[in-house]
Amino acid sequence: MQTKLKKYDVVICGAGLAGLTLARQLLMQLPNLKLLLIDRLKRPLPHAGFKVGESTVHPGGTYLCNVLQLREYLDINHIEKYGLRYFFGSHKLDFSSRAESGRSVYDAAINEHQIDRGIFENDMRQMVVDGGAELLEGAVLKDIELSKLEDDHVVHFKCNNSNNLQQVKARWVVDATGRRQFLSRKLGLRQEFESNCSATWLHVKGRFDVSDFVPADNRDWHERVSREHPFLSRDRFSRYNSTNHIMGYGYWIWVIPLVSGSTSVGIVTHNDYHSFSSRNTLDKTMWWLSQHDPLVADRLQECEVLDFKAIANYAYTSKQVYSIDRWACTGESAVFSDPFQSPGTDAIAIANCYIKELIHSDLESKLTPKLVESINREFIDYSRTLTEMIQSSYPTFYNETIGTISVMWYLAWAMSFVVPNMRFRIYKDGYITSYGAISKEEYKTIEEINQLGLLTSRFIRDWGIEKKQRPDRDGYQWMNLWHVPFFSEYRTRMLTQGSPQWAGNLKKLKHFAAAIFLVATEEIHPETFQKLPAQFVPNVNVLSINPSHWINDGLYDSDSDIDWESCMLIYSDLKKAFYSKTMVSQT
Repeated sequence: MQTKLKKYDVVICGAGLAGLTLARQLLMQLPNLKLLLIDRLKRPLPHAGFKVGESTVHPGGTYLCNVLQLREYLDINHIEKYGLRYFFGSHKLDFSSRAESGRSVYDAAINEHQIDRGIFENDMRQMVVDGGAELLEGAVLKDIELSKLEDDHVVHFKCNNSNNLQQVKARWVVDATGRRQFLSRKLGLRQEFESNCSATWLHVKGRFDVSDFVPADNRDWHERVSREHPFLSRDRFSRYNSTNHIMGYGYWIWVIPLVSGSTSVGIVTHNDYHSFSSRNTLDKTMWWLSQHDPLVADRLQECEVLDFKAIANYAYTSKQVYSIDRWACTGESAVFSDPFQSPGTDAIAIANCYIKELIHSDLESKLTPKLVESINREFIDYSRTLTEMIQSSYPTFYNETIGTISVMWYLAWAMSFVVPNMRFRIYKDGYITSYGAISKEEYKTIEEINQLGLLTSRFIRDWGIEKKQRPDRDGYQWMNLWHVPFFSEYRTRMLTQGSPQWAGNLKKLKHFAAAIFLVATEEIHPETFQKLPAQFVPNVNVLSINPSHWINDGLYDSDSDIDWESCMLIYSDLKKAFYSKTMVSQT
């Protein structure tokens, strides 16, 4: 006699960051669901050297703090973050002489933390169990038998090293198995990027602080970043709290503090500029660092290394992450873009909110192929654009001007599309269930935003490559980019919109792209710049660093969205910020 299988509304395969946050969201927003999580790991999970993906930025941080109501927990149990911080310049320079960009004052409106993944996932497992979910630890996933009809899926697994295969039924099944990508590989959905990057990382015991790279008696350097915080003492809030990026040609190094008392250090390189084989072991990584940033290498030599890991060609996307047949993927089971700018939790937040809305739509008999197709397109287009934008920027990282403008351009794109999409749609419980997918007209504008993001990122990349062949020109020494006037106004506009203003956001983005073109042209081709027509604004859809392409490409074709005065205001702000010796900080 066949045993009747236990049935769940949702089975989540994987209890890492993506699976646990989805479980908490479902328990909070759809509390009547019968929910099971299975994961091969058992508690207690190790602290520190457990997983990377420790840095959150505002969009994903808002998901954790507001949607999942974890702000108090994160403030108490993890490190409140002092934003993203960048150091540009030759390793031959004294560290205090490298150009620095980052926040200069505390901003209470920003939901960002440095998360020790071991502590977080231990605590989250208990939270979801207390919230009513079932959790099977030590359960190894063996198969997901998908149904294409109204029948339930069947999930096969083994528990506690047993040879006995167990099964449960699920109306919805979610793959949160991480880079194992169980469903994506089973269904042949994974897609690689032609150009890719690789990473190595380690955790070291104790405090590895970039502030210690500069002698304490250099008060100007130390005091240009305020350590004032409404609750934390000065010795607990400093540059150390930032996600620190040490930048170089085709690479960057991260330094992230963890509350468990260790520090995460990673080296990320573009394969076109640095071979993975040159640093795929700890010894090779230390040698590589000694060649590219001896100061970091020397300081690491003094530390106790807790672990070391390496991964080549880490970025990938997928043909599909959601199905009308009631399965979905989240986290690294869905896509993985690039760790630069810390977008990993953002992607988890978007994926989880979409999954919750699809399940909700199913409960209300509103789930349609059109809705699933639209949400698939939105998510995959977002992740692909993000990855290609970031990875095209690697050859700009050596230069403070071009590298920082590349960072600003990415943030402007995110504020034009990602942030309003989260604020006004994805983070609003039941929004998609009630109103459906973005309309065709709106999405056409979003596609233009994405396309402009890619095209201008490639132009900035070409600017960086061209500049590399020419003598360096002194740029800024210290900058809080959020206090560059036009950029501050841009951020305020995006955060105060009462609803998504896609067309207006695109128009603003075009003006920024046009100003970037003028700054780059003036630097690389000053004689050509002087010959440009009066009140000239370029066709931003065909930007090129090579003047011989301009006429045939249509650079001189006018765009009614761009007016010369607005373009020149941004151009002027960029010139003052990047080419004057005036420091752009809190004043």
